[in-house]
Amino acid sequence: MTGDEWVDQAIVHEAGHILIGLVFQLPIHGMAVELTIVGGRIKLGNFITESKEPPDEQLPHLPESLREHYKLFVGGGLAGNLFSGHDVTDESLQNDRLKLKRVGQESLEEVAEKSLAILKDNPEIFQRLVDAIEQCFLRLMKDPYLNTGKHRILNEQELKNLCGIRAPDAEGKSTPD
Repeated sequence: MTGDEWVDQAIVHEAGHILIGLVFQLPIHGMAVELTIVGGRIKLGNFITESKEPPDEQLPHLPESLREHYKLFVGGGLAGNLFSGHDVTDESLQNDRLKLKRVGQESLEEVAEKSLAILKDNPEIFQRLVDAIEQCFLRLMKDPYLNTGKHRILNEQELKNLCGIRAPDAEGKSTPD
C-alpha cells in the first residue's frame, strides 16, 4: 500500500464503488483525486469515482432493478473497506449515506453487506483495481509538474480493462471476460 492509512482507505473504498458499478454496467467514467498545492506542499482532497448519477426528479421513475444496482454501487465503497480490512471514518461515509437516502431506507451498512458478497465473488478483479489505483496515485505524487486541481487516476476504458470488460458488442452490451 502507499504507507498513508487515509490514502489506503480511500483507494479500497473507490475500488469497491468502481467494481460494483462496472458489474452492473453503471456509467463509471473514471477515478480521480483532488489536490491542492501550497508552498510546494501537497494537500490531498477527495478521491472520486466519476459516475453519472440519476437526477432527483428521475429517481421515482427508475426501474426497481436500476435503483437496486445504484444502491449496491453506493454501498460498494464501504464494502471495499470491509473486504480489505481497512477501517473508514464516518466522515468519509457521509456522502455515501446521503446518496443512499435518495433511493431507499436501508442503512449504508445493510447495503454494504450485499455489495460485499459481490466483491467476495471477484477478489482478483478487486485487487487489480486496488493495485492499479495505488500505482497511478504514487506515480502522480512523483510528478514534478503537479499542480492544484482534479487529477484523473484512471479513465473509463482503463477501469473496464482492469475489470475484464470487453468493448460493447453489436447490441451495445459490454460483458466480462
